[in-house]
Amino acid sequence: MVLKVTLVSIIYVLFIFNSTLLIGNIDKSLLAINFLIIFFVNSILYLNKYRKHNIICVETFFSIAFLLSTFQYPFIVSEMDQYTINKFFILTNESYAHGMCIAMLGYLFYLLGAIIVPKTKKINKHSYDYSSINIVKLNVFFQYLCFALFSLIMILGGYRLLSQYSDGNDDRWAGVGILWSFLFIFFNISSIFEFIRLGKLEAKGLKTFMKKANKIYIFNAVSIISFFLLAGYRSEALSLIFPLLFLYSMFIRKIKKKTLLFVIVLGFFMLVIIGGVRGESGGLLNINNVASTRSELNNISFLFRDFTSANGGLFYLVNFADKNGITWGSNILLQVVSVIPFMQSFIILVFGFKPGMSSSDIFTIGLNGMDYTSGLGTNIFGDLYYTFGLGGVIIVMFSFGWFISYLYNKIALEKRINIYMLIAMCYVFGNSLYCIRVEFFYIFRNIGLSILLFWIAKKMISFKKN
Repeated sequence: MVLKVTLVSIIYVLFIFNSTLLIGNIDKSLLAINFLIIFFVNSILYLNKYRKHNIICVETFFSIAFLLSTFQYPFIVSEMDQYTINKFFILTNESYAHGMCIAMLGYLFYLLGAIIVPKTKKINKHSYDYSSINIVKLNVFFQYLCFALFSLIMILGGYRLLSQYSDGNDDRWAGVGILWSFLFIFFNISSIFEFIRLGKLEAKGLKTFMKKANKIYIFNAVSIISFFLLAGYRSEALSLIFPLLFLYSMFIRKIKKKTLLFVIVLGFFMLVIIGGVRGESGGLLNINNVASTRSELNNISFLFRDFTSANGGLFYLVNFADKNGITWGSNILLQVVSVIPFMQSFIILVFGFKPGMSSSDIFTIGLNGMDYTSGLGTNIFGDLYYTFGLGGVIIVMFSFGWFISYLYNKIALEKRINIYMLIAMCYVFGNSLYCIRVEFFYIFRNIGLSILLFWIAKKMISFKKN
């Protein structure tokens, strides 16, 4: 049933796509309503059949991100100020229909890839790749490494992030950028081992979790996540919080749907308030800023503005690629190989490679000019279309859906606790909401770096065989 609905939906969207090329006269509102119905039907059917026992999954949050970043135009455009409309949404019927078809095809093929993964029977008991002794060793190593690195970053001036947005500093990472990347990786790996340890101790519930959790892990989690929230770095904070939700539902206790709904609603308004306050004088450290932002919460366009540029980016990049051609991957090659030390320099020096501009640069410079102070991000479907064309959108999103579903089956259904798979799942899950606004291959570059650093750390520690 779900597979048939998805295939019929794909055929319908392909028909609309070809019709826009031939006819070029499709009503925007009617098309938006049709596609919105297709989105809800396919998403609900998929989640109800394949994720009804654990709604804490990548697909849930990615579907929310897709909804917010694809359907703002035309449904809430009347609530936007004229500047935003002129900047992002002066669209012809043809360009709107073309962009929407590409986004819908990307999303539907993403679901199709997830659907075709063979579903295995659910197993109740976890199987582990490492012995308890090795888990404890790795856990202790990454807990203290995370604590030491965060302390070092603060000493080197990382605390300046707390005033980054309000002061308008040029250096987004306070001069210690690469260290932040390592901190994200080490914290997520430390979370994996801490939850595995607590799962083995049968910590069933929040109270038991808090009692049995390592105190240094609790300190790291509270201090690091709170720091990023106070600094206004929401996507970075979520990249650490979301894996905790997934790991908690995997090893401690499943989160009820009502609880999840409450967390989503509360978290949504918190993120909106943080986004509105962080640029004011004093940022989130000035409590008066929070009170002043509350008046904006009845403005629909203000609530969803985090995804407005992503919605505009979809149409801009599709139009740009249609007029100027696709890059055939020249814009992402260096990003992909960056996980290997010095490989970028090697390719440039030996082969004289000249990378194409990233989709986020194309979008930002196209609208804000060369002297922009803040990037607009991008749109994941527009990025793939700009890079590989429609075929690339279909193949990459299909593979992405397959990859996510494969990891979920191994980890959540077969209960196979493979650290490399957990690292990949936690990183994708951590970025499942905001990945819609970044270049696609940025996600996988960081997965590769995380796995490489874990492999090096594992080799440094003496292991005992299971």
